[in-house]
Amino acid sequence: MNSLRALLSAILILSLSHCTTFEDRSACGCRLALNLDRVSEVLHPENALRLALDGPDGFSLSERLYSPDDGSPWSMMIRVPNGEYILSAATASLHIPTGEESPPLYLCRVPLDASGESLTHTVIVHKNYCLLTLVIKSAEGGEYPYSLDIEGNVDGCEADGTPTVGPFRVTAVPRVDGIVNVRIPRQADNSLTVSFTLGENHLITFALGQYIAASGYDWTAPDLDDITIEIDWASTTLTFTIDAWTTVLPLDVWL
Repeated sequence: MNSLRALLSAILILSLSHCTTFEDRSACGCRLALNLDRVSEVLHPENALRLALDGPDGFSLSERLYSPDDGSPWSMMIRVPNGEYILSAATASLHIPTGEESPPLYLCRVPLDASGESLTHTVIVHKNYCLLTLVIKSAEGGEYPYSLDIEGNVDGCEADGTPTVGPFRVTAVPRVDGIVNVRIPRQADNSLTVSFTLGENHLITFALGQYIAASGYDWTAPDLDDITIEIDWASTTLTFTIDAWTTVLPLDVWL
């Protein structure tokens, strides 16, 4: 008798928490499983993944998620109404305050078809910033005495990665070896400039964006490459190195 009562109780619990094969399963929605392991490869453990899911009938979900500290598999499971969704994910803020470099931003924005009973999707984010390395060689050698202002007309992006128009400016001081590292956002034009100053004195500005365009760099690539530019004041040349591609241009685009 006790075993029969336990069996009936179990059947009742299942009927309340799950759809049965005799019911219209569309009322149960879709069991959505998001695999986030690929995100954890580029997300700093202290930073949150900003995830948003927008769907039919005004459905909207927004979460800030942290990757596991122990390196275990990372996933998120949720039951959603059946329908078409847009999944957005970002590893940092989309807006860049004036005076700051771009954060190490990776993005994802994809449609999801959750019309079935279940859906498993691996979230893959794309690199939406460029690490610009300037290697500055002075004619005199030794410690580099100048500071640099890098300016442009893009201050961030939309959720889909489209650049947003706004002032971008970051000041950097070369290390003793003459190297400067600055993260810059995906660009919409060739307006980037770099200005050299010594104390309060402006020395020169040149059209960084035009040099980058001349190198064949692609700002529309899903994942942005990093750029290394060698500026040699002694020979008045600008050497561009992007991956294995290198070219030398005369330093003659003055503003």
